[in-house]
Amino acid sequence: AIILDNLKVCEPILTELRAASLRRYCRFNLPYGGLASWTETQADDLTLEHLSEVKGLYRVLVLHAEAEMVADQTDEALADVNFMFRLDDGLKDEPLFISQLVRYATIQILLQPVAEGLAERRWSDAQLRSLQERLGQTDLLASTVRGLYGERDIYKNPPPCFRPSQSASIPDLETGIAALLPKYLFPPKNSQ
Repeated sequence: AIILDNLKVCEPILTELRAASLRRYCRFNLPYGGLASWTETQADDLTLEHLSEVKGLYRVLVLHAEAEMVADQTDEALADVNFMFRLDDGLKDEPLFISQLVRYATIQILLQPVAEGLAERRWSDAQLRSLQERLGQTDLLASTVRGLYGERDIYKNPPPCFRPSQSASIPDLETGIAALLPKYLFPPKNSQ
């Protein structure tokens, strides 16, 4: 209860974000259209700043959800988890690979209250079905591919902020991935 009392200062912002997250096509407002005019520093600052804010928001929401769970407010805790899933929906279509790496980290953060609720047997059957359905909709591989294609497109026709100072040969991403995947999916067996 003390934690929930201390988090009340966050409620106005969380309420505004929850309302915005209900919009069908909500996503993070990054001006990708202006990418061609960015400097390298602006590009780094903008992407990394927005991603650190997302992770910070998830940490606040996890703390909120865990405190609600301890206070036997599992419906509210589930609402926080669902809100994090909705934020995740805004990250999954981001065209940069760094966004997808942050998505992996935020999914890991998001799963903390889910796992705690499972371990402590706090979720009801209906809540478990809801969580199972939502987790089934989470496709990390598809968004990773989207991020890799976005990176490929940037490197094939880079805006000025991403152009190397010297001409460099950039290998074709698809060829590189095709060469690496068998190595990781089917590692060679050690012969002893």
